[in-house]
Amino acid sequence: METLEQRQMLDGAAVGLLMAEGESGPMPDFVLVDQNSTSATFQQQVSPRDYLEKISAWYLGAAFCGYCVNQYELMDQMQNELQQTYPLLQIELIGINEPNQEAGNATATNGRDIPWLQDTDTDGNGLPDKSVDLWGMSFRDVVVLNGANEKIAKMNLNQNDLANSANYDTLKELLVEEAMKQQRPWRNPVNARDVNNSGFVAPLDVLLIINELNLSEPRLLPPPTGSDSPPPFWDPNGDGFLTAADALFVINYLNSPESGFSQGEGESSPMQSMAGDASDRADLALMETRTKVPVTVGAVIPSVLNVDLSLDSSLASATMAPDDANRISAVDQVFAEQAADDRAMVARDSDSDSLSEELDLLSLLI
Repeated sequence: METLEQRQMLDGAAVGLLMAEGESGPMPDFVLVDQNSTSATFQQQVSPRDYLEKISAWYLGAAFCGYCVNQYELMDQMQNELQQTYPLLQIELIGINEPNQEAGNATATNGRDIPWLQDTDTDGNGLPDKSVDLWGMSFRDVVVLNGANEKIAKMNLNQNDLANSANYDTLKELLVEEAMKQQRPWRNPVNARDVNNSGFVAPLDVLLIINELNLSEPRLLPPPTGSDSPPPFWDPNGDGFLTAADALFVINYLNSPESGFSQGEGESSPMQSMAGDASDRADLALMETRTKVPVTVGAVIPSVLNVDLSLDSSLASATMAPDDANRISAVDQVFAEQAADDRAMVARDSDSDSLSEELDLLSLLI
């Protein structure tokens, strides 16, 4: 039977680098009791399945090991930083204590808030039942699971002391990167196309994206922070970037019968429909209140269609006033006239079917 000291010497000789495991399927489930009196799950049974849809990191240490406790303290610090800096990202760090180390739990967890689960050795083989026998962890491993409880990375802290800022940042950045990849915080979880979180999808959602592209150009969306977070939800298509494809994703929906905004012969345009139904569907003032970016109309259509459809400079200051249906209708009419002029120009100067199709798409939007 191996003792903890023997395992510590053996595992300590291994080089524990951060690595992608590439393993498929969820890790086996288990239940252990949280021993940290300041943890939110104190004296509760904790399972990996409690962290589905989240990124979780599981650390195996020992309460009477000073180095282990120091690593646990640094993980607790990391948890606090993640929650304060990226409050929308769901990332959880959990510690697991070796069997026969129970007497040190109070000291090990003093001043720390993340869970500290007590493993067992029911078969008497000297190895923890859950973390080692079931999961195959080594002493001082950190195993990272994705939202499906699949193992995506492992870092052994014997050779990767978290007191070293490079190791600390490597683990922290991995957790944030995986959370961004899987949780897509810039996509509205209730309705992906509802950019301003108004409760329904309307042309205003398209205009918000177009204006943002005009202001800042396409970009990789960063992890949301307290000062830079949705709404607006800039990633309707969920690819992690703000691009014209996000506007087209909403446009395609608005042009479908499902949206109620598709335009048939003799029907009003989406802009006019939104103005006419404002009192029934939502107060436009509320929409703008819940939207952090003012809605302006300028020379921004090329960002979506890659066609030079620059509007007259007199429109640069036109705004979508929340309680002014007449202004909405006026802007709508200008779009219609501009699109008609550009369609005539294209008919004269180009035989490109694809360009005509893009202009037709614009006419459906307006």
